Amino acid sequence: MTYSDRVIVQTADVRVRQMFLDVDAEVAWHYHTQVVDTMYCLQGTMKVEMKGPEEVNILYPGEGCEITVGRPHRISVIGNEAVSYLLIQGVGQYDFHKI
Repeated sequence: MTYSDRVIVQTADVRVRQMFLDVDAEVAWHYHTQVVDTMYCLQGTMKVEMKGPEEVNILYPGEGCEITVGRPHRISVIGNEAVSYLLIQGVGQYDFHKI
């Protein structure tokens, strides 16, 4: 299994989910045309890579980052522990454009 999620809140303009990534898993490169991704690491160590400009954030439990609308990004696991993170997406209609 690559990743799974649990929806906490979902409206027409906002989604809040808890994401779960197995060891060696990743959420593939993608972008959103309306929503900002705000994420907070809950468990494990995760890598958030972004393009335009190139940027890498390593997040440990309690740390977070924000990804602006339209910015390509991917999320992966670092180390030998599965990752869980809180993902807040809004404000706007959710979409997922794989690159």
